[in-house]
Amino acid sequence: MMTRQSSTTVEIKSGYGLSTGSEVATPQCIESLTCDVPSTVVATFPGAHAIPQEHADDPDGYVDLVVSEMLPAVRDAWLAGDCDIFCEEGVLEAAAALGFRLKVHGNELGHSGGVGLAASPGAVSVDHCNFLTDADIADLLAAPTIAVCLPASPRNTPTPAFLSRGPRTSVPRPRSRRCSWRASG
Repeated sequence: MMTRQSSTTVEIKSGYGLSTGSEVATPQCIESLTCDVPSTVVATFPGAHAIPQEHADDPDGYVDLVVSEMLPAVRDAWLAGDCDIFCEEGVLEAAAALGFRLKVHGNELGHSGGVGLAASPGAVSVDHCNFLTDADIADLLAAPTIAVCLPASPRNTPTPAFLSRGPRTSVPRPRSRRCSWRASG
């Protein structure tokens, strides 16, 4: 179905396991899928996208676990790859130092500064971009970072005004808790 709809690349995020053991096991599953998919498969580690219950009272401790244990273990098991970052201090720098390609969730729920954070080290992409300022667009124009605008997000970008400015933009067909699957014609 994906190739009939001209999908050339598939991103698979790890299992959102929130533990080193579950994240390290993910490559085996992804590897088994890549044999049957005629598209390029990109594996992404979403690390610190949520704080697990056991760290509810110590979120900084969980970020430390991601930086000191999970990122190196995932890098070794996946032979690097992409790292999806939700702007936790220290994670971006640690992932870059370990050779991950960076992807940042930025400005999804408001003006968080995530777009500038992604553009400054030249992240591959900044996802969501629901709330953009002129400064954010200027940052995107000056960097190789792609603005990934999810078409079924609660606040729908890209707008014609945004697109007319010329930043590199991707509008994927997402399958996510917050987005609907939209197949074309």
